[in-house]
Amino acid sequence: MGGNLAKAPLTAVLYGALLPFVAVLFPYSQGYMDTAGAFVMPKTGYAFLVAYGLWISIGMAIAFANVKGRGIGAALPLIITACGLGWGVPLIRQLMLGEPTGLVSTADTLFWLAAGCVTTILMTFLMMLLFKGEERPEPKPGAPAQPKYRIHVLGLIIRLLVLPVIFMVLYYLLWYFLLWRTESVREYFGQPELRNFMGEIIDILVNRGFTVVVTLIVGLAYALFSLPLLLQLPGKRLMFLVLNAVFYASSALLFLIPSPFMPDAVRMAHLLETGVLLVVYGAVSGILLHTALIREEVAAPAPAARPAAKPGQAARPAAQAAPAAKPAPVKK
Repeated sequence: MGGNLAKAPLTAVLYGALLPFVAVLFPYSQGYMDTAGAFVMPKTGYAFLVAYGLWISIGMAIAFANVKGRGIGAALPLIITACGLGWGVPLIRQLMLGEPTGLVSTADTLFWLAAGCVTTILMTFLMMLLFKGEERPEPKPGAPAQPKYRIHVLGLIIRLLVLPVIFMVLYYLLWYFLLWRTESVREYFGQPELRNFMGEIIDILVNRGFTVVVTLIVGLAYALFSLPLLLQLPGKRLMFLVLNAVFYASSALLFLIPSPFMPDAVRMAHLLETGVLLVVYGAVSGILLHTALIREEVAAPAPAARPAAKPGQAARPAAQAAPAAKPAPVKK
């Protein structure tokens, strides 16, 4: 794994260079292009873009060193998890509820999603070639067989019903206490008035109940996109928990990069709220999902049995061979 981590800075620079290149290939709306064209990216923004690429690269370096399988068999589940957790799920809310400024259309959001996924796919295949997998020695004869794992289907379904509720509770607690109490955030969303926590929750339930449904969908989608990674790390619970939290938090790190559509104060508040939410939820969902696996011990193959002796005849040791027959006498 050390060799993989040593290559991570190289792939981070490539990731940071590839994402803006891919993003400009899509036909965004005129309002999006005008706003983006008038924005000047600060130098620190490019540094944060490379830092985001480094976070992804480190996660992939650890993943390729630990997941079962090699080549395409290892890369495809990681692509599904990375694209889903890093790009798809975080944009569900914007796709279903719209962007606050009104300058980003649904098509623009889909183009940004496509740019992120294309970049992730290309970089994952490159990392597949650069990063080495775990060395697995051939099993010795007579050694205990490796255990197998299967998913307890009913247990998984129960967890997939519970996890969105946990996500919703975490989301609204952190939304109010880490995000909504910031005045610039309320002004950005056009609601400068600050109520107490229960007042805000009642207002959401009464006037914006659909946002609760969207929050539950987001929580469920996060859990579903963790499953390909879970199936690649069935016997490595701690490693799964770490990587699950890494891929969850990757979308929060996008708030490090300056945006023409979001003021810096709002962006930093989102970074804090989303980062805490996804790290905590990534750990909780990782624990619950991994406990849905059932370990099955595989019995070692029994040694081959010797042929049974005939009735009334004692078995002779293998070392005692039958005497060779004497040659028949030759008649003169």
